[in-house]
Amino acid sequence: MTKQTLTFYTLTEDTIRKRFKRILGGRPLETLTCQICGKPFQLNQKIVRRRRKFYHLKCWEGSIFDISDKVLDSQDIALIESGTIPTSTIPSNATIPMSSILSV
Repeated sequence: MTKQTLTFYTLTEDTIRKRFKRILGGRPLETLTCQICGKPFQLNQKIVRRRRKFYHLKCWEGSIFDISDKVLDSQDIALIESGTIPTSTIPSNATIPMSSILSV
């Protein structure tokens, strides 16, 4: 699996002419809209492109969040980094007490 690259642009007339002419196909720039907020792009705005989707830079940055390591325990960190929970940290004799099930 390859990583998806991001491309950052400032929408100048030169950038639009060189990079976006084929994408716009003769349509005005205002027809190209942000995938997050749906608002059109304007000249001199900073935008992000991922594959064939375009975003305002502020919308893109606002869609990314970071969880502090202080909140996460070791199992959470392992799950985020590797996609799996290490089995060595889960006791093999772990059971759910019947009292917690029946107390509902």
